Amino acid sequence: MKKLFLIASLTSFALSGFCTAAKSTPEAKAMVVGVRQEPPFSLKNADGVWEGISVDLWKEIATDMKLKYEFREMGLEATLEGIQNHSVDVGLGGLAISADRERKVDFTHPYYASGLSIAVPRRSEMYHWMKVMRGLLSPTFLKMIVFMSIVTVLAGLLVWWFERKRNPEHFGGALSQGIGSALWWASVTLCTVGYGDKVPVSFGGRVVGVIWMLVGVVLLAIFTGAMASAVTASHLEASIRGPEELYKSRVASVEGSVSEKYLRHSRIRMMLYPTPQEAIQAVADGRVDAFVYDEPVLKYLANGAALQDKVEVLPYVFQREYYAIALRNESPLREDLNPILLEIIERSSWQETIFRYEGNPAP
Repeated sequence: MKKLFLIASLTSFALSGFCTAAKSTPEAKAMVVGVRQEPPFSLKNADGVWEGISVDLWKEIATDMKLKYEFREMGLEATLEGIQNHSVDVGLGGLAISADRERKVDFTHPYYASGLSIAVPRRSEMYHWMKVMRGLLSPTFLKMIVFMSIVTVLAGLLVWWFERKRNPEHFGGALSQGIGSALWWASVTLCTVGYGDKVPVSFGGRVVGVIWMLVGVVLLAIFTGAMASAVTASHLEASIRGPEELYKSRVASVEGSVSEKYLRHSRIRMMLYPTPQEAIQAVADGRVDAFVYDEPVLKYLANGAALQDKVEVLPYVFQREYYAIALRNESPLREDLNPILLEIIERSSWQETIFRYEGNPAP
């Protein structure tokens, strides 16, 4: 009986100690997920809930892997530094894989492929015609018109001088009538229409006529070329159609972005802004000619109600980029997470997710 009592006492003591230890064992700590405003990859909706292409992908992964997590809003550099010093477990947003970032953190398999593009001001037809009118009213163009008018008057006066007595039928009559007829002849000859209602018959008048016809052809060609240049320049001025035209333009980028690195490598001067929203607003306001950044972000922002009629994204993608989720170097999550990520992006629902965020305008 004593032995049985001793065994029972020891068992009871062990069980109570186990239960106490079990009660004091803390629950698994929630993972910290660094995220920032980078639509369409990550954004807060009207209720303050995080959503977006990368956020929705992470939510599905966390559900499949039964992971506990909490979102923490922070900038790109703060996220990368937090992953390095183990204060952050996962980084979300428009994180494009690059050599510099790969040295700091690890990445999952890419879930989205795109590249850089260019946002430029949207030019209306009214804008182009206003540029044409400004070109036609420029000092250079007006000087040309004045010069042609003076030369036309001189040609008319010479013909009148030679024809006033020999050809009174065409250039005679009162002084104003004769000079008026001569100016009419000079004008129609310059424009190469030559109605034939006024014809010089004197030797001097015909010499002036031949010379004026040759000069008129040259003047008319110069005048036509100047008009064509004014119209063409109105369509080409500050017009950017690809990366090769960025060198002569005012270009915006975002600090610490892949586009900044590309522009520096290409030796293209730029103005740096803290956020994509500020940079694209600079395009809309005319403070810069172009904004180089990730294509999906540009399209999302340009489709917003405030910018839809002011900014357009060129149909040109360069400097291919692949977007992924950032993890700690040698993170044990990577091997289990990658197969689930690939499975999710192969589902038809994933394409619906992409369309939902790319097709909707920014709030």
